[in-house]
Amino acid sequence: MDLIVPGNIDRLLYIDADAVAVASLDELFQADLDGKALGAVDDYVMAFPEKIDRRQQRIGLKTGGRYFNAGVLLFDWKRSLEDGLIRKARETFEREPERFPSHDQDVLNIAYDGNWHRLDARYNAQTGILPFIEQPAIVHFTGRKKPWQAVMPWTHRRMKAFYRRALEGTTWASFCKASSLTDNMASFAGHYSTVLTTLPKIAKVRAHFR
Repeated sequence: MDLIVPGNIDRLLYIDADAVAVASLDELFQADLDGKALGAVDDYVMAFPEKIDRRQQRIGLKTGGRYFNAGVLLFDWKRSLEDGLIRKARETFEREPERFPSHDQDVLNIAYDGNWHRLDARYNAQTGILPFIEQPAIVHFTGRKKPWQAVMPWTHRRMKAFYRRALEGTTWASFCKASSLTDNMASFAGHYSTVLTTLPKIAKVRAHFR
């Protein structure tokens, strides 16, 4: 983006293609970044200290610090360009691409280490934390299953209707697959099976993001 987006922008909001705004973002653009070059939300994995420690060790970040999800990023754009932070992320990845399992997210965390401000989780309500966010503003469909697929995450069942309405009458209407009764039963069963078998894990996520 640093090679494409003009430098006369003060704030730049990046949103992944598998995320959608469901409320006004006016307050987000006015958010106090506390002098940092970036605003972001903790990644879901932050709820699990042992997992985040392994990730940080692998990619070369000090353990015990924060790690953000790169699906929604609010940049102080001028500062990011002046300090060459996105260039640093790109060059880091190009040197050792195999070292970074989460690709751009890992190297952005390296480039902005200590230089990012934690935003309210409602601005990046990832699939795993969505049930604990009262008023999400941006819903992020993390994971392999998306609401436009036939067998979707049960958590995102209402968003399928959103996409079907949005695409109706367009060339891309068939992109959002219809869900049969069998598909819906599979989504429902998978969701509640996961809930029943991962209650301690869910408790950790709730504790971190509420």
